[in-house]
Amino acid sequence: MYSEDEKDKFKKFADLFTEAEFLEKELEIESASYFQPSINELRYAGKHISLYLVNQENSAYEKAISHTLRAIYDARDMLILLYLEKINNFEKLYKSISITNCIANWAQLRAKVNKIKKLSSNPEFKNNREEFDKTYNELKDIWGLLEAAVPELDKQQNSNRKSLIVTIVSVIVAIFSMVIAFFK
Repeated sequence: MYSEDEKDKFKKFADLFTEAEFLEKELEIESASYFQPSINELRYAGKHISLYLVNQENSAYEKAISHTLRAIYDARDMLILLYLEKINNFEKLYKSISITNCIANWAQLRAKVNKIKKLSSNPEFKNNREEFDKTYNELKDIWGLLEAAVPELDKQQNSNRKSLIVTIVSVIVAIFSMVIAFFK
């Protein structure tokens, strides 16, 4: 029914659509406040591909591809922002302990995150898909490393809190003992 060229077009669209759907699912998992313009882009892509399948108009196919690529871009853009926010929150949460005890290359990772922050604020950055995709993957990998260190960092943080509590209680007991000794 369809020529090989048409089947190739369907395959290309299906592959892009699958990539966009995967990113949408990742966004849904990563973001509590899930609202994404990329959902609308996928809806538009679905509409155009269905028009293409019915009418065989190449312009509808090209629009479907364009909307799917835009959905991928929008999802990655939002994920970059989410990962930067998560990394920032990670730093705030563990600021009272030494992260380098669990993540030996923390300083290098932090430098890379700072570079990504500066890069992502540059309007030209988003025009270079290869650099944009590479940056997204780097940030995702960094977040994966940080997330894997959380249990160990939590243990370290709990240990520090216990030590602090013991110190405070000891100081209070010492002060109380001194007060009692003074009044004797």
